[in-house]
Formats: sequence, structure tokens, C-alpha cells
Amino acid sequence: MSDRAGKVILLNGTSSSGKSTIAKELRRVLPEPYLYVSIDEFLHQLPVSVLEDGGRLAHEWPNAAIARAGNRVIVDTVLQEPAAFRKLRAQAGR
Repeated sequence: MSDRAGKVILLNGTSSSGKSTIAKELRRVLPEPYLYVSIDEFLHQLPVSVLEDGGRLAHEWPNAAIARAGNRVIVDTVLQEPAAFRKLRAQAGR
């Protein structure tokens, strides 16, 4: 684990709302390097059995772990309920 605190920029919105475009532009203009994790790309990597059993939940913990390890990450996702946002914050240690 890193001594440096990680940072998370969370982009939440519906499909085709511009999350990916904003993430790419942020990576271009921010002075520090950021990883970019897209919900769409992440879900395409999971086996169908995980997707059928709530694959979106599997997207939450890796992003928190990336940040806790001291990395900067832009997360593009769709959080539909306030409880999901609170859970993500708790996993990130915030």
C-alpha cells in the first residue's frame, strides 16, 4: 500500500451522457496522470455468470482498491441509488 493518498473522480450518468468524453478530456488537462476505468469496458471483461449475479457490484471494489493503493483514477459508472454512492465512498475509506 502507498503512503500517498489516492484520488477518485467519479463520473456518474446515464448511457451516452458524455462520461467517457469528459474522462478523456480530464486525463488530457489534469497535471497528474489518472487511470481511467469505464463501467462498459469493465463489464465486457467479466464472465456472463458474474454479470447475471450483479456484475455491477464487482465494479465497485477494484476502483476503491486502486485508490487506496495511492493511485489516481477516473471512474465512469452508473450509480442509480444513493446507497451505491455511500457504499463506494465507504470502500474508498472516505
